Amino acid sequence: MTCIAFDGKTVAADGRMADDAILSSRYKKIFRAGELIIGVAGDVASLERVRAWVGAGCPQEAPPKVKDCSILFVHPNARVFVSEDGAPPMELDSPTAIGSGRNFALAAMDLGFDALTAVRSAIKRDPLCGGQIRTLKINASA
Repeated sequence: MTCIAFDGKTVAADGRMADDAILSSRYKKIFRAGELIIGVAGDVASLERVRAWVGAGCPQEAPPKVKDCSILFVHPNARVFVSEDGAPPMELDSPTAIGSGRNFALAAMDLGFDALTAVRSAIKRDPLCGGQIRTLKINASA
């Protein structure tokens, strides 16, 4: 359903949105919220709630209600956190990935490939991943 990968410098994500059929190949799953890069994988309604929450400035008092959803938070200093199904975010090591293509992407990055190549690898092997790949680079000077 998704592959979002972070290699320590760049976040890359596929663009496929699907349920029983492919609904979009250009769905935007990664975006900026101030200095953060946020990536969302999972339930489409939850993705849209996260997008609206980010658009409202990520108010602490009103976090989005999500289910079947992973949220990746990448800070400009390359620290990365993941929240699963609305749980508090936990810090992970880089490289990391979320979504159904996660294991393919992690294997590619473990072999030294970047996030873009890792998502391409996941798209090749995971039938739930596909579409346009988007990338965002962290702003390490922030």
